[in-house]
Amino acid sequence: MILWLIMIAVMAGVLLALFVPLLREYRPVPSRARRERAIYRDQLAELQREADAGRISATDAKLAATEIQRKMLASADAADPIDAATTTPARGWAAPAALILIATLLPIGSLAVYMSVGSPELPSYSFDPVRAGAEAKAQQSVAEADALVRQLVERLRQEPDSLKGWVLLAGLYRTLQRNAEAVRAYERVYELSGKDVRYAGDYGEALVLATNGDVTPNARALFEQVMKADSSEPRARFYLALAKAQAGQAREALAMWRSLEVDSPSDAAWLPDIRAMIASVAAKAGIDPASVPATSTAPIHPTPGPTAGDVAAAQSMSAGDQQKMIRGMVDGLAQRLAAQPDDLEGWKRLGQSYVVLNEPAKAQQAYARAVALAPTDTELLTAYANATLLMPGPIEIPPQSVAALRQVLQTDASNPAALWLVGLAESEAQHAPEAAALWKKLLSELQPDTPAHRAVQARIDALGPSQ
Repeated sequence: MILWLIMIAVMAGVLLALFVPLLREYRPVPSRARRERAIYRDQLAELQREADAGRISATDAKLAATEIQRKMLASADAADPIDAATTTPARGWAAPAALILIATLLPIGSLAVYMSVGSPELPSYSFDPVRAGAEAKAQQSVAEADALVRQLVERLRQEPDSLKGWVLLAGLYRTLQRNAEAVRAYERVYELSGKDVRYAGDYGEALVLATNGDVTPNARALFEQVMKADSSEPRARFYLALAKAQAGQAREALAMWRSLEVDSPSDAAWLPDIRAMIASVAAKAGIDPASVPATSTAPIHPTPGPTAGDVAAAQSMSAGDQQKMIRGMVDGLAQRLAAQPDDLEGWKRLGQSYVVLNEPAKAQQAYARAVALAPTDTELLTAYANATLLMPGPIEIPPQSVAALRQVLQTDASNPAALWLVGLAESEAQHAPEAAALWKKLLSELQPDTPAHRAVQARIDALGPSQ
């Protein structure tokens, strides 16, 4: 309401400014001849006063008066080119018509323009100091992140093979929603890590975000790699279902999403997105979601992690204190597993924790304990392969694991984990030609000039010059 009152007041002021000149009484400007005659009369009067005062002789006064009178006659005879413009015009209906047109067209035209480009229903903006402070803090955070990006880019120019640096840069790009740059950074991470499945999901998601939600063939291949390592991984399952929907296979996509919905914990953060996609795709395809079976394929178990109190405490700590807290939690898990050596999930978590802490020897030992408990778990064997790839010296592999990995190679001859671990088994059995053949095939799957590539090449060289 206040907005409309303001608009009416402004319009009234504009109309008043336009009407005043039209309503003012017309006063014609005197012509040039009349102005000149007035000047000459003043000159004659002044000449008479000078003669009366004796400051000019009578003869000179008469001559001067004659000259002035001659100029007056010449001025009266000359035509004034602007006299026609200064004569009083016939007002007639022109002024009232102008008033009516202005009073009608100006408000209507202004309102039409405002209604087409304005937002009359938009609430007025009121200054909120809390919101302003939050926005300023957010802008500062973005500026700090941008500065960190520049520092990382400069560092990576000097250390182009720093996997940690590229991982951090890719994460920053994703946080800043610089999706195209995130894709390039994750591509580099994926290559440097030897196509490690741990980074395949992040790389695939970056590709999807950079293409405005389109699951490209490259992204689909990455998610399929993740699914081979972990068939329950929710992100890969979600995007592979989305790829089905984008390919026109709505019922297959709905079946995959409903399966993911059934397998997810009740408090999973991704459930609202899954249900929204089910509703949207089902509506477009004219399918009743209830008619699509919801079959469990790979239940997703909640990943144990820090409590809400741990997170709150960590947020208030310095970086050094946070590292100490993480170290304490990992050491506590290791001590518990010493007393409970049959906890398979615990050994898996401990192995992953040591990977994060960049302690490959301890990671290899933890994963070895897990493999001893589940020697045919191919997902676990993949993690074990990644943990041992850069480790020198002999590595023990249970015979059951070797048998399971040989089965993997029958269906997937290029599986990196199987090539690596079966090659190790062949090497320990003194089967150098078999080990060399497996590792040479693995080399073709790895990015050249990476730590993984160099480690495998070193193993081949250690087999002897004939290999």
